[in-house]
Parts: sequence; structure tokens; C-alpha cells
Amino acid sequence: MKNCPSCNNELKDNSTTCSYCGEVIVKKERGNVTFPMNPLSKPLSVGAYMLMMLIGMISPLNVILYLIWAFSPNTNINRKNYARAMLLMWLIVVILGVGAYFLLTKVFSIDLTNIKF
Repeated sequence: MKNCPSCNNELKDNSTTCSYCGEVIVKKERGNVTFPMNPLSKPLSVGAYMLMMLIGMISPLNVILYLIWAFSPNTNINRKNYARAMLLMWLIVVILGVGAYFLLTKVFSIDLTNIKF
């Protein structure tokens, strides 16, 4: 008999999940050592990445979901890193945009209000 690494409940030798807490148990090939498999560290599928990119195109929803994914403790690590990278990219773009506006209007004295497209 072995014990669950998460809740220390007694497990059957051939069990793959804990019947008490639901922890997934993965056996190491050599020896009797068991390692818990964290579902939050599983790789995301291509479809999950495509869905995140599609959500990123919907303006008000993307900011809200990226903030939730970036700072929620219950989010997959890959989704969390993607959301943090997108938020960081937005921050860089905003800083560069404000810097370019300041540079054009204050340093070079260009009037951007009279530009016609």
C-alpha cells in the first residue's frame, strides 16, 4: 500500500488517482516512487492556443480574461505565461506610443491635431 502525496490517504497499489482528494498519481518507471502530476502544468493543445488568440481579438473581453488568467492561482501555467506576455506587450506598446506622442509634440513641436487622413 502507498499513500497519496497530497492528502496522505492510503491508496491501492494500482490506483492512478486518490479516491479522497482526486490527486492524479503517476508512477516512475524505475522504483516505487510516485510523483503527483499537476493538471495546471499540462501542455495546452493547439486548439486552446487558437482560442486564446481569437479571444485576444475581442476588445473588452481580452483585457478582462488576460488579467484573470495572468493572476489567478487556478490557471494552467502555459495560459498564465501567455496572458502575462500579452499584458507586457500591451504595456510596452502603450509606453512607446505615449513616448512617440511626447517626442513629436513637445520635442519637435509637431501639431498632431491638424493631421488629415
